[in-house]
Amino acid sequence: MEIGCAWGTTSQLLYKNAGYVVAIDKGASLSIAKITYPHIHFEQIDGFDIGGIKELNLPFTKVYIDISGCREITDIIKIVRIYAAVFSPEIIVVKSSNLKYFVEQCEVWSRFEEQFS
Repeated sequence: MEIGCAWGTTSQLLYKNAGYVVAIDKGASLSIAKITYPHIHFEQIDGFDIGGIKELNLPFTKVYIDISGCREITDIIKIVRIYAAVFSPEIIVVKSSNLKYFVEQCEVWSRFEEQFS
């Protein structure tokens, strides 16, 4: 499953490797994705609407989350925790510039602490 598929570009890349992808987005760009990639299962659902996603009644073994590079770290952590608890996927991949920055800062701080402790 891809959360935040927009125009479906990444959905197509995932499809080439997975063979079947359910891609969701709450935006209007989904109509373009459906036309461009008719072989992919697109649904207009908000990634935080777990009830709506559960209604699809599909097993999600891998989850790719791209909920915008500008989302707050707390939103990203919240959605990862929800999907981990509800679907127990084998893997969750998150694309987020804010998360990347956060992790980089944690690494810098960790090295700083090691150096001065």
